[in-house]
Amino acid sequence: MKKIYLTLILISTCYLPTLFAELVGIPEAAVARLGKGRIYDVKYSPDGTRLAVATSAGIWIYDATTYHELTYLTQRGIAMHKRIVFSPDSRVLASADKYESFANGLIQQWNVNNRWHPRGIRTSGEIYSLAFSPDGKTLVSGNDDIRFWDPQTRDLKMELQRPSEVKKWALISLAFSADGKVLAGAFWKTICLWNTQTGEHIQTLEGHENNVDSLTFSVDGGTLISGSSDGNIRLWDTRTGNQQHKLDIGTEEGVYYKVALSPDGSLFAAADNLGTIGLFRTKTGERIHTLEGHSRYVLALTFSVDMRTIASGSADGSIRIWDVASGETTHILTDYYGEFSDIVVTTDGKTIATAGKDKTLYLWDTTSFTLQKTLDISDIFLVNDLAFSPDGTTITAADNYLSVVLWDRETGELTNILSGHQLAIASVDYSPDGKTIVSGSEDYTIRLWDADTAEQKKIILGHEDGILNVAYSPDGKTIASSCSDTVRLWDVGTGKERKNLSGPFASDPCFAFSPDSKIIATSGPKRTLYLWDVETGENIGYRAGYESMIETIISSIAFSPDGKRIATGARNGTVTVLDADLDVDGLTRHIHTFEKTHKSEGHRCWIADVAFVSDGKVLLSRSRDGVVYLWDVVIGE
Repeated sequence: MKKIYLTLILISTCYLPTLFAELVGIPEAAVARLGKGRIYDVKYSPDGTRLAVATSAGIWIYDATTYHELTYLTQRGIAMHKRIVFSPDSRVLASADKYESFANGLIQQWNVNNRWHPRGIRTSGEIYSLAFSPDGKTLVSGNDDIRFWDPQTRDLKMELQRPSEVKKWALISLAFSADGKVLAGAFWKTICLWNTQTGEHIQTLEGHENNVDSLTFSVDGGTLISGSSDGNIRLWDTRTGNQQHKLDIGTEEGVYYKVALSPDGSLFAAADNLGTIGLFRTKTGERIHTLEGHSRYVLALTFSVDMRTIASGSADGSIRIWDVASGETTHILTDYYGEFSDIVVTTDGKTIATAGKDKTLYLWDTTSFTLQKTLDISDIFLVNDLAFSPDGTTITAADNYLSVVLWDRETGELTNILSGHQLAIASVDYSPDGKTIVSGSEDYTIRLWDADTAEQKKIILGHEDGILNVAYSPDGKTIASSCSDTVRLWDVGTGKERKNLSGPFASDPCFAFSPDSKIIATSGPKRTLYLWDVETGENIGYRAGYESMIETIISSIAFSPDGKRIATGARNGTVTVLDADLDVDGLTRHIHTFEKTHKSEGHRCWIADVAFVSDGKVLLSRSRDGVVYLWDVVIGE
């Protein structure tokens, strides 16, 4: 659990909403947005007018000539848009989406001109590949099975069975022949061909040793070209199933793992694990260009239909547009950072740190919201929680594996690893004096560590379930911790339990201390917020049922620096500000709600963090959609 304070020094909150208002996807009340989500897919429209980018936060549509943002497509409850494909007439963009709370998937079709979409197609299991038939009358989805859908009625037209000899891998790539009569699909490294009229399995093509990332047919349909992360391109005779040609594209510097074929199959681009892209002729293997500019590995790669440009999306947070003729970069689209898993701000309010699931730590300047530097944190499995030391010199992370990891903020060097927990560490915090680190783990234990020597000072036992959050009170006298159904208060000096707050609680409750350490707020069942006296453990007030959160649960809480307001984030993506002063009935007054409307996209799913800036006029929120917003809370007065 983190304490976040942020100071805006040079740019007034009155000016910022105007400054950012013209950016696509920025809600009206937002001061700024950090990141556009993790890149999953990139596609050009068949008419060459648009470029679509699918991310964890939504789908961004660009003009393919100027590369200016045109629109932003999103829907509440969707955790990520993983695959996209345009209809042959370029009017519809189909997306394979994943629900935030389910393993099931959803196929949506967006009218790219007006953002309208009909009711989606719900599927069992996550969708890994999509393709429109050449006539646009069929939409094919692939996961463990292959299903043919009518795009207009959303009815299931046909379901293809995988051949019995093919192992049960997900269908990761699809391609239609030009006449639409043959469908090719790759189950990991095995390629299958089907007759689209009868559903009959025609051929099984084997030879690749790793994922087949790209498939395309020759114009006459007689040849299928496949590109794989095993580092080679193969040409297959679609009638006999025989391999016609194999082209190895090994590299000394890195390993090619992402391959894209040009629409006619005459060229292919291959990206290595260092971010370098090679452009080759398919028949001869001749290298035409080496495309250099990305600093990290490539996540998505695609040709424009006219084969004049290549678009590549990288873990470095950028999409680059390359000219095929010259090999030069013509445009760079930025801010696609790696799906933030946590966020923390220095006590002096000058720097925001965000941890990406791409194992990068991003440091942002709070006055300009620009990226200062990145730190490689590949030595950690996954950041569950971040904390800055009070002096701002050390960044500390709770690893989803077994350790608390410390880095030097300036150099990025790993300075210490605190080992002792037996299961994943969920939360970490510093004592106000910076001398002690507290960690909470799924192994049911709370551990206190000496911040200088890294020695374990104390183990606190008492929880009967895995610990979700731990935090010091601002006065340093109390540690609060939560598990799936309870919040407990512990005396820092003795390590003994002071209070076990007796619910009712939401499942996986969250909490926050008031600045004076006298009150702790916790999430209750459904839409309730409870306030407790820290000294006595008595329930002193609650807030229930503000209108936009009728059937949701509070997932994050923060007090304003002056203690007069409480911000809550909900599992449905809503951020709300409440008056912390209780009225005669013990209820808090509702001030303002930031939510998804036609004018304000906002977050689309579970709010994981909320925090006020130091002056109380701006609120920060992070959602599981991988995006951070800063909100102007003064407009709710």
